[in-house]
Amino acid sequence: MTVTVEKTVPGEDAVPALVRALALAAARKSPRIRFLPGRYDFYPGRCARLFRYFSNNDCGMKTVALHLADKDDVEIAGEDTLLFFHGRISPLLAENCSRLRISGITVDFEESFVSDARIVRTENGFSHVKLNGGYRLDGGRLRFIGDEYDNRSGVLQIRPFDPATGEMPHEADCTNIPNRGIREENGLVLLPAVFDAPALTIRHEDRLCPGIVLSDCSGVTVENVTVRRAAGMGLLAQFCRDVTLERVRVVPAADRAVSSSDDALHFVECRGRISIRNCRASGMLDDALNVHGIYRPVTIPEADGNSLYLETGHFQQAGLPGARPGDTLEFVRPASGRPLGTVEVSGVKAVTPERTRVFFSGPLPPDVRSGDGARVLEAGTARLEVSGCDFAPLRGRGVLASGLESVDVSHCRFHTSGAAVFIAGGCRRWYETGPVRHAVIRDNLFDNCCYLRHSSTAETVSVYPDMEELEPDFHYHGLIEVKNNRFVSQKRPQIAVLSAERAEISGNTLEINDRYPVSPHDPGIFSFAGPDSKSIIFKHVGTAEVRDNDGFF
Repeated sequence: MTVTVEKTVPGEDAVPALVRALALAAARKSPRIRFLPGRYDFYPGRCARLFRYFSNNDCGMKTVALHLADKDDVEIAGEDTLLFFHGRISPLLAENCSRLRISGITVDFEESFVSDARIVRTENGFSHVKLNGGYRLDGGRLRFIGDEYDNRSGVLQIRPFDPATGEMPHEADCTNIPNRGIREENGLVLLPAVFDAPALTIRHEDRLCPGIVLSDCSGVTVENVTVRRAAGMGLLAQFCRDVTLERVRVVPAADRAVSSSDDALHFVECRGRISIRNCRASGMLDDALNVHGIYRPVTIPEADGNSLYLETGHFQQAGLPGARPGDTLEFVRPASGRPLGTVEVSGVKAVTPERTRVFFSGPLPPDVRSGDGARVLEAGTARLEVSGCDFAPLRGRGVLASGLESVDVSHCRFHTSGAAVFIAGGCRRWYETGPVRHAVIRDNLFDNCCYLRHSSTAETVSVYPDMEELEPDFHYHGLIEVKNNRFVSQKRPQIAVLSAERAEISGNTLEINDRYPVSPHDPGIFSFAGPDSKSIIFKHVGTAEVRDNDGFF
């Protein structure tokens, strides 16, 4: 049964029409909610208000325009439809829905979460810039949206930008300046810093408004959907099963540099099959795709043999279910990632947003101690398939994968300032699990990746679990295959594998060019390459096979 959202004229609040359509759909089995072609405007006044925790985004009261909860067999369908949001609104939140389909819509916002600025001149220690987007000055502080969440940090995060290339310059890095002492003269904003670039991007927003959020959903298809701007992730899926993205685009509008302020696509503790096909991500300020689980530090109470506490390692993972009855917890030693054993969860009790008490019936593995990490083992069984995609972040990496049964990345194009493919994992920093049993990276074009000097990763394909100790008889990841790819790059290390049982590198080609300057590259946090490293390097790998690679040095 199709329910059509009544058409509104541009500028008119479409929330009442959407509320009426959702009410009609609630009484019908397998409804299809249809948006007509054209533009729908949404204002916050009549939207739902919900307190929510979104992983790797900031928690708080969310103003939600389109909220679906506990629905089966629902379709949200547009046809060249623009959903245009005014203010700080979370456009679409689906919770505990199954067999959900979203198609044919574009999400955009009126206000800037990341502003563009053209540098007119620099003098006397100031950059005189012309801002693209709304703002006002209030006591020497730049204001952009004008509510209690506006630039809560009091810091402006600035990245030099070259509109001619659509990239950050090779030597550029992120600079934070206090949001105070700012002046305006003749329509130009005076920033108290000098930048050697024609333009800037100015981030002033927390991760408060991700574009599309899927939570505890199953059997989801998102097709032919575009997100032009988001404060946080373009699309976030947490605790979902079997998700397919087809022709999903997180890209900026033609007159803007930035799309999402953070990752374009982000998956957390999902299960089953994750399929990313023919998608495009560009202009975001972080990674194109990150798929991971969560490590949680463990606290073991004294004189208690049947429970423990799971703590929050990263603050943007607070409030999330640490485990659920029936889950299996696997414990690891953070320094090495070595598993210590498992228990089955029999009960869970939230103590605070940062702490969960977990009960279990069997014995705790004898080597587990407070400070070790735990992950939900079943959340590490997902199968990730990425094919036919084009990833070109403004500053970030391509595909990040950890805590998965398998990873298959094929027939994609990457032009990334950091690593194109990063197989990670580790129980510190981001607390993102875990080992990948089998990764295949094949038939891709790596087009001048790692072109920024200042990056946490230094190789185009990097397998680098975040650990302090390498134990002789334990390897973190399983089989890593890199085959039949084309690398186009300046002369630098291209493939690095750390702590894997097996690695097979075959059939790849490397073409050296001078599109970007060859200069000493900061080693980054996640790199073991040196200034004289070869283009393919290994460390702590059980067996490595390298054959039939052309042009590698």
